[in-house]
Amino acid sequence: MVPRAFPILLILASGALAQLDEAKIIADLRAAPKRRTAWRRLEKAEQPDVALAIWRHLPEDVRGTWRYWRAGEILSDRLGEYPLGLRAAAALLKIAIETKNDTRAGGAYRRLGRRHARFGATESARQAFVSAKAHYDRAGQSPPGLTREIRVVATPNQRVTPDREFIAAQVEKALATLNRSDAAMTRLRGLAFEAYYLREWRLGYRCYARILEVRSQVTGRPRDRADDLNGASRFALELGWRSSGPERKRLLDHAAEWATEALRLHGDNTMPEMVLRDHCVLSSTHLARGAYALAEQHFKSEMNLIDEQRSHVGGDLPLRVFHAQRHHVYDDYALFRARRAPDSDALRDALRISEMARVGALREARRFRGRDGPAWMDAPVAFDALEKRIRETRTLVLVYLVGSFDAGVVAIGPDGLSFHALGSIGAIEDAARQFSDVVYDTGSARVDIETAGTAAWQALLGPAAKQLSSADRVIVIGSGHWPRLPFAALVRPGNEPLESRYVAARHAVAHAPSIGSLLVPTRPGTIRSVLAMGHPGPADHDPDLAQRYGLATLPPLTRVATEVKNTGATVPGSRAYVGADATEAVYREFAPQADLVHVAAHALADDKNGARSTLVLQPAGDGDGLLTLAELASIPLTARCVILSGCRTAVGRELAGEGIRGLARALIACGADTVLVARAPLNDQMAPRFLAPFVSTIVTGKEDLPGALQRAQRSLLAKRFSAHPALWAPLVLIGQGELLR
Repeated sequence: MVPRAFPILLILASGALAQLDEAKIIADLRAAPKRRTAWRRLEKAEQPDVALAIWRHLPEDVRGTWRYWRAGEILSDRLGEYPLGLRAAAALLKIAIETKNDTRAGGAYRRLGRRHARFGATESARQAFVSAKAHYDRAGQSPPGLTREIRVVATPNQRVTPDREFIAAQVEKALATLNRSDAAMTRLRGLAFEAYYLREWRLGYRCYARILEVRSQVTGRPRDRADDLNGASRFALELGWRSSGPERKRLLDHAAEWATEALRLHGDNTMPEMVLRDHCVLSSTHLARGAYALAEQHFKSEMNLIDEQRSHVGGDLPLRVFHAQRHHVYDDYALFRARRAPDSDALRDALRISEMARVGALREARRFRGRDGPAWMDAPVAFDALEKRIRETRTLVLVYLVGSFDAGVVAIGPDGLSFHALGSIGAIEDAARQFSDVVYDTGSARVDIETAGTAAWQALLGPAAKQLSSADRVIVIGSGHWPRLPFAALVRPGNEPLESRYVAARHAVAHAPSIGSLLVPTRPGTIRSVLAMGHPGPADHDPDLAQRYGLATLPPLTRVATEVKNTGATVPGSRAYVGADATEAVYREFAPQADLVHVAAHALADDKNGARSTLVLQPAGDGDGLLTLAELASIPLTARCVILSGCRTAVGRELAGEGIRGLARALIACGADTVLVARAPLNDQMAPRFLAPFVSTIVTGKEDLPGALQRAQRSLLAKRFSAHPALWAPLVLIGQGELLR
């Protein structure tokens, strides 16, 4: 780890700037190393990455204690530093066992189990929980919930192939025997949840209608009644939205009545999260009933609540999850505004609303890390300037709005703004999934690619086909709901050869995290400094980390030396590191100054937990060889382009709130203009042939970045042996102002 300059600045909650005095912290810790208040200044710091930097560089005489490692564990959890969290947990366990403190050992094992469970290591979590119980038993303690945690992680996931008939039979049985006991009511609620998961709206509606009927005969807590009213209103809304005639009216009336009462009860009990859910039901219900003024009132209430709640969320991953779970609120409102009056002013308003969600989590994440956000995050979108750049570059910007029930797209092109309804989310997701299943498989038949690619084109691009035909490049925003879908490989309907009907054959395609980011000023000049790193696969990594990340299963990347050689040869004086020389320390030292950074290494983007995403490099010195998402986000960049040519580097956990996927999110957040990442594994033979002309084109300045990507794609499309989209479609360009250069 390269030491940071001190003193370090912290942005306090008040917004005022104050110094976190390193010297005072060290003096306090030396004077009373066991005093908890001194350590809590680090543990509870407003910007934990700054606190972690201090923690890493504490002098030897305050290291190694229980409080030292506990502080490291807390900070690693707040930042998603999975490897450091494991190291801290192991140190805490060692201290607890050596001092024969079973209570501490039990707590340490339990926290370790939760960490494993959170990152998907189920068996390791079970073992840790069992060990925790053994230590607690020896201490004569029985902490609540531990037995349940053991049972939960030991239970296999039964939802791979849901059994609708079984759930329906269980519902009928529960309805026939329902009594007023809490156990019976809880059982019926559980079945209603299963029905919701299975999208069996009528089944869930019957469950909650019966629950409300029984509730009307007993006296219970207002909070419990409010929760049941909310559950019932959600099923009534889902069912009513899909019904017609008198049944639709009856169901929507029920949804409005129940959600209104739930809102009153939840408000009285100061439960903002449930109040938000009530407003969500009421906005969609009034929208479906045609009560547009009431719908808009509830949409605005939802956004106000989200803004208020966001400031209380701590932690990088919790912030991203927070926005991902609430992104639909903004898009629902944006769709409402776009449909109501699809003129230019209304569409600009709709885009502003949707933009609030895209930049929200990124702004908060930067605040959380003690950084000011770029100016475009706080400034309103300058649509006049944006549309001028769009006309000059003959670009079409497609902003997808994905609400709770349906989706639409706002097209910003040379001829102005237009709105296009796309239909139900389910139909779009089916088309996207079916195409993603065949496009990356080199064994897929041409007819399968053509059929699925055309269906996906019609679902996502067809409504805006007129605007698309007059554009040279396409920039996609808001496609996070279809994380593996390669827009460049969608197939335009027609009778021409398949190779000429791919979108990439006619248009340069790129993605942007938000609308405002397209106006980020571009860096002048050419690419003069290059860092190229290549690592073929697992080396001498810590066995525990290797097991957690599944490093033993990674195939060797035979192409990395060729890629690094090709990229390094483009600019005199380039820095190139392969194999054992490609370490974390090299990246930390040279990446911040490079105009072009190319990392040819395994990049593991976890679909279930993005915080576990990492670049696999060579372990050396203090570096464990795993450059995690949190670590990447702490390293400032000034690069015009970062290339990650490992496998699956753009998927990650799909958190739509920030609009930046996987590891690309971290790189753009810390300063990169553009990132070229892979949605699927790259072919070892074709990847160097694809990347060499791309790098050469951007270094020589013959094309802008989207044009360089299209040129590389078309070079493979021109030859029959390399025309399969699995060979050129995985790489996607995500960027900011460079896309409109």
